[in-house]
Amino acid sequence: MNRGITRRALLSGIGALPLLRIAQAEPAYPSRPIRFEVPYGAGGAVDVAARAISKPMATNLGQSIIVENRAGANTVIGAEYVARARPDGYTLMVSGSTTMVLNPLLYKNLPYKVSDFVPVSLMTRVPMVAAVNEKVKGTLPEIIDQIRKAPNSFTYGHTGFGGIGHLLGESLFMRYGLHIVSVPYRGFPATAQDMIGGSIQATFESAAAVLPLHKAGKVRIVAVSSPERLAEMPDVPTFVELGFPDLVVYAWFAMLAPAGTPDPVIRRLAQAVAAGSADPDYRKFVEGTGQQVANGTPEEMASLIESETNRWRPIIEKLNLKLNLTS
Repeated sequence: MNRGITRRALLSGIGALPLLRIAQAEPAYPSRPIRFEVPYGAGGAVDVAARAISKPMATNLGQSIIVENRAGANTVIGAEYVARARPDGYTLMVSGSTTMVLNPLLYKNLPYKVSDFVPVSLMTRVPMVAAVNEKVKGTLPEIIDQIRKAPNSFTYGHTGFGGIGHLLGESLFMRYGLHIVSVPYRGFPATAQDMIGGSIQATFESAAAVLPLHKAGKVRIVAVSSPERLAEMPDVPTFVELGFPDLVVYAWFAMLAPAGTPDPVIRRLAQAVAAGSADPDYRKFVEGTGQQVANGTPEEMASLIESETNRWRPIIEKLNLKLNLTS
């Protein structure tokens, strides 16, 4: 009898072992290194910000953070990789409005959905600027008046159809019924070269990219898209000051996780981003690149994605922009 009880107890205990092992295999998060997937090449603004914040975040989380570049197809390659990753908080994406707002509005055959991700936190944001070559004279309203009188004499460049710079330019010109020829470039260096050389008259680009050329006297920034003037160029007015209150525009970068990542993990990561954002060395470094340090809750990040989508959808529809990844 006792032998039977002992045998049954033993078998019962063996049956419970898998559950015990599962419980023991899930220690408090995080228990191993975390990976930040950046869907851009090394050295760009997103990559620099991701690597900078990885240091104070690693200290806060008590685990090392590895930053990997997975560039290509306008961030699609890296985004698809993260969307398919295990939702355990160890594979995260640091990307921005291109991935979460513009690509879903532009591409017909996008291999990921916004719902494939859960927001963690905003990380940085970058105001945009309107800049002209040195041959273009006057304030922005005066320049627009010149364009209205001779629209065929004006061309502006941008780093891709449907990008923030392109959409900002079109948002400005649309209100005057102007259809200005725009030239897409593969990157800002090529845009800058042609603008300095006089092939194009203007560009709409991030303040971080244009500011060095403005300071060097090679181009002239005529408006900035932040609500207030920037300390780096206090003499340059905002779009708001010039009569365009709706042209407060930022490029922004955020942290996102695969959908299904447990909420406690998301909250822990958001807290680590906030702590990292407060690090003086991180703030000094990021602000030195022309970006503005930011953070926030997952709910605030989700709201930003929704509001930005609603903002740019009608502009993209008016322009009839629909791209194909295979074209």
